[in-house]
Amino acid sequence: MDSQNTPLHKNLWHRDFIALIIAELMITTSVYMQIPLFLQRYIDTTRLIHKDLGIAVGLFGIGLFAIGPFTNWLIQHYRRNKVYILSTVGMLLVLLFISMLDYESRTTDSTFNILLYISCFLFGCFYSLSKRTLTGVLMIDKCESYNRTDANVAASWISRFSLSAGPAIAVVAMTMTNSVDTDIIANSCIIFAIILVCMVRFPFKTPDDNVNIISTDRFFYSHGIKYFLALAVIYIIIGLIISLERSVMFYGMLLSGFVVAMITGHYFVRSTKKISVIIGLIFMVVTFLSIALYKSNPYAEYMVPLFLGCSTGYIGSYMLHKYINASIHCERSTAISSYFLACEGGLASGICISYMFFDNPYITQMHDLLQSL
Repeated sequence: MDSQNTPLHKNLWHRDFIALIIAELMITTSVYMQIPLFLQRYIDTTRLIHKDLGIAVGLFGIGLFAIGPFTNWLIQHYRRNKVYILSTVGMLLVLLFISMLDYESRTTDSTFNILLYISCFLFGCFYSLSKRTLTGVLMIDKCESYNRTDANVAASWISRFSLSAGPAIAVVAMTMTNSVDTDIIANSCIIFAIILVCMVRFPFKTPDDNVNIISTDRFFYSHGIKYFLALAVIYIIIGLIISLERSVMFYGMLLSGFVVAMITGHYFVRSTKKISVIIGLIFMVVTFLSIALYKSNPYAEYMVPLFLGCSTGYIGSYMLHKYINASIHCERSTAISSYFLACEGGLASGICISYMFFDNPYITQMHDLLQSL
């Protein structure tokens, strides 16, 4: 059994933390690969209509929150690394089932829809538990107290990079091969993430007494509701924009925007300053103007994803620091969990809205504008 003492690491980027960061990259990339993959698998093949896929994505979003009240009880009663490993294995099994379901021709349309809905809900539950355990618990356990904010910031940037890298990898893989090979890549990422965490030793911690089965600990930080709503709105907008996007160039420019925001936020405009969120909002306005005026702007196809990445980077980093600063020491995991739920829940909501109201004239016009970039 691991000892109660955690090895001292003065520097943040030691071997164990790097392994956890790569695991973070693997699981988030695998999840975001499903955005274009689901479009090709179900819409292009006319297996589902957009509203059915919207319901599936919506249930994934509900699953993100459904497991939350039980998180603290699970982590307190079982080894925290085991909670991560088992939940990530659950993600892998659900993706394998979805892949098998897609090629099972004997299922009727109604049965297929129900099984897909259940699978997406379970996938959301497992992903939420896995991601929040990794970033809010395991990474913190492997860092000294003075490095924990930097660790959370690093993990948030990895998630943003995955938002562009995951769909881009899926688009390239689907272009060069097919959805089966894309499934293999996504599943391999999850397996690699499990192996990495299995290689890291974590200290044993005695569980607290009288832990409630249902609680908001390590789930939702109620004092940061205004940050939650602001982040959710930003990511709903991102979800609306990327819901039907299948251009490698788009995701490449989105990644460039993230990189620009990260570098300038570190060296020029500190992410802790309010000016950073103002700059982010300006970039968001410019993004909408670029979409609306694309006919008169030959560079709109580059500007929209670039400015979207910049705005998301600036605003997301500022909100993360506000979450961390508003929470006391023992509430850090809860604050990080709320930050994750705002981002992922908002993204899922945006994609869900885009699919559910695909026939709405305003949504259709936005899709037509984006498709013409």
